[in-house]
Amino acid sequence: MNQCEFCQELQGLPGNRFGAMYAGIAASRIVAQTEHFVVLPTIGQLCAGSLLILPRVHKETCAELQRTQQEGLAAILKRVTTTIRQFGWPVFFEHGAKCHTGGSCGIYHAHLHVVPLPALVEPRELFPEHVKAATSIQDALEALKDSEHYLLIGSEDGVVFASVDSLPSAPVSQHFRRRLRYRFSLSKHWDWRETAGPESELLATVSAFGGEHVSDWAGNSA
Repeated sequence: MNQCEFCQELQGLPGNRFGAMYAGIAASRIVAQTEHFVVLPTIGQLCAGSLLILPRVHKETCAELQRTQQEGLAAILKRVTTTIRQFGWPVFFEHGAKCHTGGSCGIYHAHLHVVPLPALVEPRELFPEHVKAATSIQDALEALKDSEHYLLIGSEDGVVFASVDSLPSAPVSQHFRRRLRYRFSLSKHWDWRETAGPESELLATVSAFGGEHVSDWAGNSA
């Protein structure tokens, strides 16, 4: 999986974007980890405190993960949102897509975004086209297990989602980042690839976690 941006970074291989941008500044952006997952700040911080949760193993979407791993993801998500509340109102989202669909942001390694918003907004307001709702991310991912391209957004109050084939039109790249950028008139570009250099917000997010590990918080390495 050496062609995967995230796999390269997690394996410490040369050529990954973070390594090039933060050479001499930070050796790693991992702020928390378990046996199966890592948590790291997003390159292209729409809001300070923005994070990604991704599996160590290369899977294209979170819906591909085994149920026990999805439960581990949910446990990490709960701890992460508690920590980033100091930055704003957390929502999480995934534009899940298999490589052959050509959707998502172009990196086909499962990653769940967690973003602290400047104001409280219900997920259904950010994704009014949603088709279904669930009370937990595990239940949403279970419902999407056969979907090769989907959108999912939620908060601690619930999740709304849809397979792309059930929508009237296909979503554009970085769908939710675009919506958040314009909804809150954020100064950052919606396209994370437009980030030209080190971000003070990313370094502040690293500092907010103080080097702790999610496995310590959860009491296990799920």
